[in-house]
Amino acid sequence: MKNNVSVFSSCVPGSAFFLRKATHDPRAAALSALSRVLAGEADAQEALDAVLQSPAMMPSDKGLCTELFYGHLRMYLRLQWFSSRFLKKPEKLPWEMRLCLDQALYSLAGLRMPARAAVHWAVEHVRHRFGQRLGAVANGALRSMQRELASFRDVAFYRAAFPDALEAEACWHSMPLWIVRLWHEAYGPQKAGQLLELAGSSPPQGLRLNRSCSGWEKLRVSLLESREGDGDGRKAQAVGACALWYAHSLPYEARRLVSEGRASRQSVASYAALEAFEPRSWPVPVWDCCAGRGGKTMLLLEQGISVALASDTSARRLKALPLEFSRLGLSQPPCPPILVGSAAEAGKGEDAFRPLDPEAQALSLPERFGAILVDAPCSGLGTLSRHPEIRLRRSPEDIAQLAQLQAGILDALWPRLESGGSLIYLTCTASPAENEEQVAAFLERHPDAACAQEYQGGEWELFGEYFYGAMLRKDAGS
Repeated sequence: MKNNVSVFSSCVPGSAFFLRKATHDPRAAALSALSRVLAGEADAQEALDAVLQSPAMMPSDKGLCTELFYGHLRMYLRLQWFSSRFLKKPEKLPWEMRLCLDQALYSLAGLRMPARAAVHWAVEHVRHRFGQRLGAVANGALRSMQRELASFRDVAFYRAAFPDALEAEACWHSMPLWIVRLWHEAYGPQKAGQLLELAGSSPPQGLRLNRSCSGWEKLRVSLLESREGDGDGRKAQAVGACALWYAHSLPYEARRLVSEGRASRQSVASYAALEAFEPRSWPVPVWDCCAGRGGKTMLLLEQGISVALASDTSARRLKALPLEFSRLGLSQPPCPPILVGSAAEAGKGEDAFRPLDPEAQALSLPERFGAILVDAPCSGLGTLSRHPEIRLRRSPEDIAQLAQLQAGILDALWPRLESGGSLIYLTCTASPAENEEQVAAFLERHPDAACAQEYQGGEWELFGEYFYGAMLRKDAGS
């Protein structure tokens, strides 16, 4: 028995071998999307969206494709380890075949799909692609796995298979061992166990109502009272002043509001983390210096908060910001200037940034800001439920590199903050080096700074994701 839990093979192919069937077959589509993720060609949601756009796929097929894709990805390491026990030389088999076998195993164990549906498709696909001999190998291996499904679902089986308790926990939760160790050392076994359970679950779907639209309060009440559930009869739950969440998918009414610009999709954990710092109380003007696609910029503008500048290192992400501004019907205050550049270079002033629109006039940055929002680049370990591919892509070295980048960003931004101003630091990770230790080190380097407020996860068990935040206030006399 092999006890090593590897991440994934370096020989993962692209998605081309599934594309012919992926236009209509949910199993092939799920494998096509998964292979793109494993090959590093796309993030999970991007890869899934690409295959779900096919008009040949029925709504029920899209639902099955989504379940197969995310379930397989969240359980990828565990499936790989378990299925390898039934193969003589798994490393010698075509990678396409391994993915098919693991998808079939997930269909049997995770979705409890009838064997005639799960096994038959995988065997026929392998036989068609690689011939009768490997088709027979696939059939024999899957029949053996089918007889051992009770073991696959039993945590005691993994505890017996691994001499080290943390290795067993890593395999059971389909998590790299270094993350399991990190969480145990940082938070203790109880919270580490909760974070691991959370990482394997589906996060709730969040909806933020557009407060710049008249009647949003009545709309909120109407949605909370609506009997239209999210697929399992559960009603919307309120978060803060203008957000709601649904345990599964957004109902039709919520999706319609998004298309009309009266609402936006947003992670409720992200919304709650920002709202905990009461943006309406921030001194202005505000700089959103890691704006991404502009979700938090829009949240501030919807409340009438003066955002003087939005910037990010990625021009591709920033291109969504003016589109969002238009979709939401925002006119007052006007859409802020949008610049491409790294916040870590803020000390260089205008030379570190360029306008998103190459035809726009050069912008003279304000000397100082009343508040600076830093939604910092981080390891993302708090969002593994929504972005399961992160567990396969991060390494311990990434944590150290990101912590160094974050420190550089904070140090570069501090001189651009007004005396008495606030720097709001946010991450979406469960990693002390990027969270509380990062803030503590910053306070040691800057005697004129004080931590006015700290946010540690909030209701992360309920919201499905873990966010951290701190408000750093600059002495009025500095």
